[in-house]
Parts: sequence; C-alpha cells; structure tokens
Amino acid sequence: MRELGRVIANEWMKLMRRRRLWITILLAVLVVCGLSALSYQRHLDMMRWDSPEGLKRQIEQAEQELKSMEEQVKSPDSAREGEDPEERIESIKQSIADMKQRLKEEQRLASDDWRSVVEDRIAQTEREVEDAARSENKVGEAMGQGRLMELKYHLENGVPPIPHWKRTAYQEMDDLIHFTSRVFLPLLVVILVADIVSGETTAGTIRLLLIRPVSRAKILFGKWLVSIFATLLLTLIGFALMFGVNAALYGIDGWDQPQIVNVIYTFEKVDSPDPMTQPHTVSIPHYDRAAIMPMSVYILSGCLLLSLAMMSVATLAFLCSVLFRSSMISTAVAFAVIIVGEILFQAVESGKIFWLFTAHLNLLNNWTGGLSAHLKADLSLTTGLIVLGCWALLALIPAFLTFTRRDVLNH
Repeated sequence: MRELGRVIANEWMKLMRRRRLWITILLAVLVVCGLSALSYQRHLDMMRWDSPEGLKRQIEQAEQELKSMEEQVKSPDSAREGEDPEERIESIKQSIADMKQRLKEEQRLASDDWRSVVEDRIAQTEREVEDAARSENKVGEAMGQGRLMELKYHLENGVPPIPHWKRTAYQEMDDLIHFTSRVFLPLLVVILVADIVSGETTAGTIRLLLIRPVSRAKILFGKWLVSIFATLLLTLIGFALMFGVNAALYGIDGWDQPQIVNVIYTFEKVDSPDPMTQPHTVSIPHYDRAAIMPMSVYILSGCLLLSLAMMSVATLAFLCSVLFRSSMISTAVAFAVIIVGEILFQAVESGKIFWLFTAHLNLLNNWTGGLSAHLKADLSLTTGLIVLGCWALLALIPAFLTFTRRDVLNH
C-alpha cells in the first residue's frame, strides 16, 4: 500500500508540473465564460420582447397599428386590392387582447396573488387532460399529467413559478451541462489524460520508472488513479466555474423550482393521415414512478453524474495512452474515438446505439427521460451507468494486460 501511495504521489507531482493540466483549465475558463456570455446576451434580447416591459411596448405598437388600420378603413381610396382590412383589424384586436391577458397574468405571478394563477392553470390543465383522454390523445394526456405534477408542486411547497421569460442560473447550468458533456469536456479530458503513459514512453522516462522495485500493475494502477483524480478536479473546476459565472449573471433565485426525473417512456406507432407517409413512432411519458425535486438538488446531482461520465472517458483515453507508444498518436486516437462516437450518436438517433458510450455522457438526460424520448428506447439512468461502467471496465482490462506484458525496456 505504501508503494502504491508513493507511486500516486510521484505521478501527481509530475502531472502538476505538466503544461497540459493548466492548458485544459485555461480552456475551460475561456469556453465557459464565452458560452455563458453569449447565452446571457440572447436572454437579454428575448427579455426586450417577452418581459412585462416588452409586452407593454408590443401592445403600444399593436394599438398604433390598429388605429392606423381603422383610419384606412374610413378612407376607401387607401384600400389595397386583395386585402381585407376588417379581417386584419380583428386579428390585431385579438392579438392585443391576448397580450394584455399575458401581461395581467405575469403581473399576478409577481405579486402575492400567484397562487390563484397556479390554481387557474391547474383547472385549465385538468380540462385539457380530460379532453385528451376523451379523444384518445395519449401524448397530450401524458404531457398534461407532467404539467399538473409541476403545478401542484408549486402550491404544496409554496414556491412561486418563475415567469417563462426569466432565466435562472440553474436552467443555464442544465443547458451548459448538456452542451459541454457531449464534446467539449470529453476533449479536455483527452488532452489531460491521453499521454500520461505514452508521454513517458516517447520521452524514454518509462524505463527509469520500470526499473524501480514496484510491480508494473501498481505503477499503471497509480497512473490510472491519478488520471481519475485529475479528471475529477477538471470536472469540479468546470462545474464550479459554470455555476459561479451564471450565478453572477442571473442571481441565485430559482433554486427551489421543480424538476421531474425518472420519467419512463413507452412507444407506439401511429398511422399518418397521409397514405403516402410511413407510420411514425411517438414517445409517451409516464409519471407513475417519477420523482420531483428542487432544481438545486437536480443540478448538484448533475455534478456527480457528470464526474462519473468523465471518469469513463478518462479511462478510454488512458487505454489509448497505453496501447500507443507515441503521445501524439494516442492523443489523436482518443480524440477520434470521442468525435466519431458523437457523430454516430447524432447520425443514427435510434435505440440500436444504446451501447455507445457517447449516448450516455449527459446522464441527466437519462434521468429525466429525455434520451429515451429522443432515441425511442427505454434508456434509464441505471442503463447509462451500466453502459459507461462496462466501457470503463473493457478499457481497463486490455490496458493492464498490455502494460504488464509489453517489452518496454528493449524499445
């Protein structure tokens, strides 16, 4: 055990002296800050139209247009061929009424009267669920059940809903985890890990390491543990950075908003009204076993799940570092594995690729049922963890077999 501890300490010191560690951290800082800034700018652009102030401006513009149209109706000479001014006027009036209703509801949500707004929404959603059940619209009925679950959470826990136009740091975190877990963070892990063995082979220092009175298995196990520790450090830094930047931009409100997980999907083929079109498969969510939790718990759980997924990626990159003697080649192959896996996932979009590790890099998507709905297959969080665990195990076994049997000293 002491020998393993010395190996780990030695490898960690070597890692801390490597430029790759600091390059990956710098890249993480730049990309996270850049993505957060772009997203925040889009949010500000949307607020100009969707916020209460934006709605008021839209109502004023629509009322000015309505006044102009009514003046045109009074002047027959201004009528254009092919246009129906009366129909246009009615359309504008309806649009104004809808916007005023939305504005009134947003103002009530921001006041102490938010409970009555939620109760009205519950009553409306229950009617929609009943209508969907009568018309045998299983998707509409199921989606309504999900909305009811969220609305009742607000009432039972005394949590006012966040207006639809307002973003929270937790929503942004969810989006960023989805984006970064697919390609960006795995590529950073590759940069960090993919030469941890091949780099020493290329430099020739591996011979000095192997002549020590420590078994090769312990040396490789120590290197793998350091790779995992470094990956966890990188993931935690990235997660903390994402939250810190978005909390600074959006504040920390919204931590108690509801998030539904453990949604199970079933799939049915539906005939198209067009006889020339093939039947298509629809995803039907079921909330019988679903759980609901605050967004803060959901996002913190996402940090753990993201770390587990990146550990699997690090193990695959570690295998490449063992199989290839050149650090350049091992890094390139590991890059290719990530990129090709993501391309396959995006291209196939079928449950047949459930075994592909890149399909499960965002385990939050497994947890909410989003991956099941996307691939039309039952892919739970447990399934994702098992797939990633199998890939990591299948990478570790050949890595140890290769390293312990390879003739390193004569090369």
